[in-house]
This record gives sequence, structure tokens and C-alpha cells, in this order.
Amino acid sequence: MTIYVDGYYKEPCGGWGAVLIYGKVTKEISGSIVESSKPRTDMVAIIEALKHLKRPCQVKFYSNSQHLMNSLQSLWRRKANLDLWDELDRVIDSHKIEWNWIKGYTEEFHKQSHHLAMSASRAISPRLEMFEKEANVAEARKDLQGLLKQLSKAEITRDSETVKVTLRTDDHIFEFHSRKIDPICSTES
Repeated sequence: MTIYVDGYYKEPCGGWGAVLIYGKVTKEISGSIVESSKPRTDMVAIIEALKHLKRPCQVKFYSNSQHLMNSLQSLWRRKANLDLWDELDRVIDSHKIEWNWIKGYTEEFHKQSHHLAMSASRAISPRLEMFEKEANVAEARKDLQGLLKQLSKAEITRDSETVKVTLRTDDHIFEFHSRKIDPICSTES
């Protein structure tokens, strides 16, 4: 298995992309991240790519993130994003992985992973802007950040066309779909 990953970040949205290659079969995956950073998007790309593997594999990973590649090989200390490092360590555990740093966008599959990450980031950015225009901007951003902090407790389901996230807060249950955010009902304390 060969995997090329990349992350993309432009305030306040990020995206990740991965190209998985097994023989003649190529699969592209991507996703969006709100309130993130470039290192986090790169890490999520690796985590999500490994989650797509159904059994332990020998994997050749390619990324242009020198920081990530050196940290994965214990050449640099892990100082930030410790929550993702823990998850990354868990998903790496069952695979035999060769980490490869490549110069950015010099290989076609890496360019593909970069375009996937950019597209995922840009897809969510207009939705955030629309959400902020509909309400007081500062209040909307605060509400959105509060919800995002709780996403680690969310249930996420995916199919080939949509992503559904169910999030329970103290007073509501929210469903995030690939195109909208709908409160379903109020919960009682």
C-alpha cells in the first residue's frame, strides 16, 4: 500500500487529502476541519488514511511535512497536538510503515492529495461565512467554537456521498450534514 497525504489550512478552515494506492487501484479521500492548523491537517490526513485500511498492511507514506515525518520517526519532540499524536500512535500500531518525506508537489499523487485538501477546505469556508453573516459575527464564531470543542464526543457516520455527525450538547442534539446544520430537538436536563 502506498499513501500520499497533504493538509491545507487557511484561517479558519483546513482540509486534508489522501491518495491510497494498492496495485492498480487508487482511492481518494478528503475532509474538512474548522479551527485547525496546518500541522493538525497533515496529522488528520494520516489518521484518516490509516482508518481506511481494513487489515494490517505494509505502508509507504509520502508527505511534504518535514515536521511530521521527523516527529513520527522520533527525530523531533512532540510538543503540540498531543491529542492527535495519541490517536495517530493507536492507528499506526497495527501497520508496518515506511515514512518518506518528499519535496512539495513534485510527484503527481502528492499534487492530487494537495488538491483534495484545498477543495475540502474551500468547501466548508463559504458555509462558515454564511453562518457568520446570519448572526452577530462574534457570537456566531463563539457558538461555533463551543460546538467544535464538543465534536470529540460526536458520532460520525459516512457513506459515499455524505457525512453525518450527531452531537449532543446540554440542551440540544445537532446533526451536521455535508451541506447544513439542523437542530433536531431539545433535550431535557
